[in-house]
This record gives sequence, structure tokens and C-alpha cells, in this order.
Amino acid sequence: FTHYVDPHDPYLPHPGILSEAEPAGRWSGSRTHLLEMDRLRHALTETDKERIRHLYRGEVKYCDAVVGELLSNLSAKMD
Repeated sequence: FTHYVDPHDPYLPHPGILSEAEPAGRWSGSRTHLLEMDRLRHALTETDKERIRHLYRGEVKYCDAVVGELLSNLSAKMD
């Protein structure tokens, strides 16, 4: 049994995982910031939203890469 918790919060930057540059913004992907963003949902700018979307996409891609590495290693052991 294997369980990965990504892409749950916090959304951490994974430099080099995404080809596009990390958008500037005042929000990190910390749990505190995500809860605050949820509370202020109506006041968020598109820049704020894009930054968090970018961090989330990085978490998904990072998790995909790690699971791919696990499957590759398991496949190599079975050969």
C-alpha cells in the first residue's frame, strides 16, 4: 500500500517542475494563506488566483513524477 498526500496543502514551490515561471504574488501556498484566501474569495485578484493555480499545478506534476519514479523502480525490480 502506498499513499501520497500531494497535492494537498501546503502548496510548495517545486523549482524546475513547471516550464512556466512562477507568477509573482503576495500569497504563498501555506495552509494559513489558503484559508485566508478562502475567506477573502470575493476580493482575490486574477494574479492571486493564478499564483495559487500555478503552485497547485506544480504539486500535481511533482506527485506525478514521484509516482512515475516509483512505478519505474517497481517495474525494474520485476524484470
